[in-house]
This record gives sequence, structure tokens and C-alpha cells, in this order.
Amino acid sequence: MKIINNVKEPYKDFMNKNISRKEFIKKSAIITSGILALSLGSKNVFADLILKSNTISTLINSDILHKGDAGVRDFTLQNQDQDKDILIDINDGGTTRTAIQVHGDSGIVSMPRQSCVGAYLSSNSSISSGTGTTIVFNTEVEDTLGEYNNSNGIFTATEDGVYQINTNIVWQASVANKNYFLIIYHGGTEVLRTITYANTTFGALSQTASWCGRLESGDSLKVVGYQDSGSNRLIIASGRGYTFLSIAKIS
Repeated sequence: MKIINNVKEPYKDFMNKNISRKEFIKKSAIITSGILALSLGSKNVFADLILKSNTISTLINSDILHKGDAGVRDFTLQNQDQDKDILIDINDGGTTRTAIQVHGDSGIVSMPRQSCVGAYLSSNSSISSGTGTTIVFNTEVEDTLGEYNNSNGIFTATEDGVYQINTNIVWQASVANKNYFLIIYHGGTEVLRTITYANTTFGALSQTASWCGRLESGDSLKVVGYQDSGSNRLIIASGRGYTFLSIAKIS
């Protein structure tokens, strides 16, 4: 991004540490507050910055545009340098992390700090008859924010939002004329139940469940297996394709 004339000199002073960030903002007549940061090239110039569309006109050549209510665009952030990404960074406990990345070569938007969990069962799990048992997907392949506990099977949301959970389990050697359940819990509330009645004996029985819903920060999700065969039954672990879990924040 290129800096227009009324920002050039304060920008140089700021980068040379001759003036403070507050003085830079004042001299550049930029209205700012909040928690976002725009990356100009490789330098995070506007630390702790929110650009307000009702106060910003053309700021950085044609990179930031505001045309008001009567304009074609209300607010546009552009990077006209060919194939260069646009980054929105956050300060995470003193560590700068990219929260949103717009890829300049494709226009694809990435959110590398969005919740994403992928896990599977790596050893068979025994489920007692008549007792709901939390399934612990003990091997993680992805856990962006460390929200899944692979020792107790509980996912705890870091942020408010809408989450999608998908899971599949495979029961070993079902007993005829018995019920098999795959249940998703939001906290202590059952939100989805898949029921399979085995009217004959199967060498293996597969169940799938999916649920999408809103979670608040601190809310939990877990997957529970239940069966009433009269004896213990195994849930099979045979790599990622048998008994697995995926959770993603989608908005």
C-alpha cells in the first residue's frame, strides 16, 4: 500500500520512532479506536486500529475508499499491489497473529484463528450396556485454539458463534433386536440423537450425526454412545475413517 502526501511525513517520523503512535494518528487526521491492525507491507503501522466508514475518505491512494450513503461503495479496503495479501492482525497476549488474510493472487479469504477441531479414536472403546458413555476421540489432527480435551472428550468454545459438529462411530458386532445410539450434547442438554435398531446381527454397524448451533464462550460439546444389548460392546478404532469427530466455527 502507498501512503498519500498528508500521511507520508508523519509515517516516516512514526517508523523512525520520532513521534508516538498517538501523535501519528493526530497528525494524519485518522479517526481510530479498537483492537484491529492493518498491515502495510510487512509493517503493522496502525496498531490497535478500527477504520470507521463514516469518518474515512480516501486515505491511502485508492487502497481505502469511502463514498458515503450516496456513493457506490460505503467502505472499500483495497490493495492494488499485484498479488500482495491484505492482512488483519490481532495482538494475542503480546504475540501478533493474523486473524483474517485475503490472498492477493486468488481473492480467497482465510481465517487461520477460527476454531477447527479434527480428532479420531485410535484404540477401541468399550461401551457398557444401558449406560451413556462419552466417546473420547483421543488422537487430534487439528485443534486451532486448543479447545478440545482429548483426555475427557469435551470441546469448550473460546468465542461466541455458530458451530458445526460432525461425528461418525462404528460399533463392532451388533446384537440382534437391540438399540444403538449416537448422541450430541450441548452442555448437559441433548441436542441430537441418532438411533439404529439392529433387527439382525451385523459384523459392524456405523452411525453418523451432525448438528449446527450457537454456542456462547465457555459452552461445551461432547459425543455420547449408548447401547442396550445386555453386554459390553466395542466402538472400533481403525484410523481416521471409522470413528472420528470434526468441529468448526462457521460464523
